[in-house]
Amino acid sequence: MSSIERLNGATLAHCSIRKATSRAFAAVGHLKFDGVNYNAPNPAKKRIFAGRKGQAVLIRPHLQRRKDVEHAPFDLTNPHVKRFAKRLTSPLLQRLFLFAKLPAAWFMGVRIRRLVPEEAAVSVPYGWRSQNPFQSIYFAAQAAAAEMSTGVLGLMAIEGRGNISILVGDIRGEFVKKATRETTFVCRDGHLIFEAVKKALETGEGVSVTCQSVGTQAGGEIVSTFWVTWTFKKRNPTK
Repeated sequence: MSSIERLNGATLAHCSIRKATSRAFAAVGHLKFDGVNYNAPNPAKKRIFAGRKGQAVLIRPHLQRRKDVEHAPFDLTNPHVKRFAKRLTSPLLQRLFLFAKLPAAWFMGVRIRRLVPEEAAVSVPYGWRSQNPFQSIYFAAQAAAAEMSTGVLGLMAIEGRGNISILVGDIRGEFVKKATRETTFVCRDGHLIFEAVKKALETGEGVSVTCQSVGTQAGGEIVSTFWVTWTFKKRNPTK
């Protein structure tokens, strides 16, 4: 076989593959990403595929599904929320996350004990790594655990919803008694945080919310209470 014949055969094969691919794309009736049907009739959505001389071209599907992800439910029926909670309550993955992102909290022994959309519980032990000179838990260690009990709810609320900033605007604390044993901080303001994120997505403006975290020892003794103000704002999408 001559080189010209081989070249012609390769060209024909390449054309056949391109035609078959184009037909396959055209035949797709229910294209889905993360459970969303993007071929459903909806004039508000742009086409996923644009035809050009019979060719099917994929156009950045992550931009097409941004609006659907932003309006996903704010509970465990949302796979992003469920996956986030599962990761941060896994002992191994949680330690890796703290070691990489919050090494000071990891060193003090701060641990996430419970995480659901409604509330979060974070503990800090009493020991050499978290103590002060007065044989109790250092106030900064308590503040770290209290802030984390509110912050993980904020991170859960924005998980998978695009580019949203989350910043601490204010933090206040009130100390009732010395924390001489492991102390657990519980924040039950998850609904306020999720509502703030929802409002930030809808308006595009910064939305602030103040959350309360109460620290108790075994037996329910309250040792301190913190109020943390978070601000959420939707960033301009990348074009």
